[in-house]
Amino acid sequence: DSEKLWGDLGKIIRSLNQINSTKEGKYILSKLSASSNEYKIRSEQKGDAYACYVPSERTVYTNGKNNVGVLSHELFHAFQHLNGREGQSIYNEVEAYVFQGMVLKSLDMDYINLNSGI
Repeated sequence: DSEKLWGDLGKIIRSLNQINSTKEGKYILSKLSASSNEYKIRSEQKGDAYACYVPSERTVYTNGKNNVGVLSHELFHAFQHLNGREGQSIYNEVEAYVFQGMVLKSLDMDYINLNSGI
């Protein structure tokens, strides 16, 4: 099992594979992959955020929460940034939570409580 062998990296790989197995996730990941940008995922904490995407670094910081819920939410912020919609706004947050919920629902995970998978 990659999680046991590779720790945080294994969890990230597993979560990315799960996200990619959904129609919605595959679309977002393919758009990010097809861009000329390089995106990074780091397990460390950035500030006091639960998890975050930092546009200037093109980096997702998971604060050790390397699961489907966190990664789908934060990678959606990367997708928003790719499409010129960066910056904190209630609209961007709601949209990221909707995407996170769609991915979790597609994987038969608890999508009513969006802290599932977190």
